[in-house]
Amino acid sequence: MAYSEDQIALAAEYALGTLDAEERLQAETMMSADKEFAAMVEAWQHKLGVLNQMVGSVEPRPEVWNKIKSAIGLSEAQAALVLPEAPPVTSEAVEPPAVADTSNVIRLSAQARRWRNVATFTTAIAAALIAMIAVGVYQPDLLPEAIRPKPRTQVAEVKTPSA
Repeated sequence: MAYSEDQIALAAEYALGTLDAEERLQAETMMSADKEFAAMVEAWQHKLGVLNQMVGSVEPRPEVWNKIKSAIGLSEAQAALVLPEAPPVTSEAVEPPAVADTSNVIRLSAQARRWRNVATFTTAIAAALIAMIAVGVYQPDLLPEAIRPKPRTQVAEVKTPSA
């Protein structure tokens, strides 16, 4: 399958690990659905894997971590998580909810069954009518005499010239 430049770039960026979460999910979905795309990603990982070996890991300075912690509000130790108290359990009997008046409710299944029967009956009549018309056109001898179409006879008078 021929891939567009965008799909090839997506595979390469997935191999480099530079995609955001949405693009990474898109690439993983494409890899699971398309084996050729998965093979292309694997080829890019093989080609670009050398770049990871050439560069050693770099640890950021402690000041960087302190700035990150202060930016997100974690300069001091986190307080323990306090859960709210659960409401007290009551031993009172719970009254059942009031029953709604259902006297004006019509059962849908009865109406659906009625319309299904009407549709079935109408379809059967239409099929019988089509069968009768087809028999009348193609095999009129099979019909009873009362409904058999009358043959059309046409008399043509041919005058011969006198000799």
